Amino acid sequence: GRVSKIGVVREAFQRHDLPAPSLSNMLKGLSDRSVAVHASLRDQHNRVVVDEYACGPDGDYHLISNSTDLFRYLHGEDVRVSFVPHLDGPFNSVRAGSNTATRTLKQSTNEVVMVAPTAFGFNPQAAQDNSFMNAEAPSSGVTETVLKEFSALYHELTEVAGVKVNLWQHSGTHDTPDACFPNNWFSTHPAGEALGGVAQPTLVFYPMKCPNRAAERRADIMGFLQTKGYSRVLDLSGAEAASPPKYFEGTGVLVNDRMNGVAYVAISERAHQDLAEKWAEEMGYK
Repeated sequence: GRVSKIGVVREAFQRHDLPAPSLSNMLKGLSDRSVAVHASLRDQHNRVVVDEYACGPDGDYHLISNSTDLFRYLHGEDVRVSFVPHLDGPFNSVRAGSNTATRTLKQSTNEVVMVAPTAFGFNPQAAQDNSFMNAEAPSSGVTETVLKEFSALYHELTEVAGVKVNLWQHSGTHDTPDACFPNNWFSTHPAGEALGGVAQPTLVFYPMKCPNRAAERRADIMGFLQTKGYSRVLDLSGAEAASPPKYFEGTGVLVNDRMNGVAYVAISERAHQDLAEKWAEEMGYK
């Protein structure tokens, strides 16, 4: 019998007088729930859309969804996408679950937390020992530019890459001008990360040097994170109150090879060696 639904793939912005590209030049199935997609399709000028048709009682197919972005469509069908520079294979190792494919999938995520820079500004506390910062407070025009860039990033993540984005905002009343960098105060780690060093899903909170950065650990966001299934919470933020205080600002100071369990840290005022060693021991890294 006929399949209940079919998707027709087409290029959204191709000139009418050019031949239609072959589907085999766009993507190739790896398994029932994963496909390889040519990396060029991530370019906004090469966007591909899907028209979806359903088989009706009369036996004919009828349009039910028009011009859904390809990556949104695949994400909605729970199909994992791997971007590749070419589609001429071989893909046998990927299909079989080779180390290369597994590492690519586990090194990244399909869900993130973002804080829109709605109150982004110069942080005088952080500027005291950050020579890269410009003391000139951003004008409303600069803020608008930053927000446009951020919204474009949000669009690319959600509509192109199919990433689930949990989006938050901040205001002047929070007094957290750097809140759009939440990776400094928390990180998340699935069970099995670091060659099994992370034994159970773990949520980590970090000690921040500047008081207005520590204030980014908002109760509402922390509460949300703790609903995401992390059975273990490693809270290092108490080191802020130590005598003398110690700081370790998350993946602002950490570079993690999540597959091989290797962490790279440059010791500084925001990355205390004691906490780096404690983190590695607690998380099963080296």
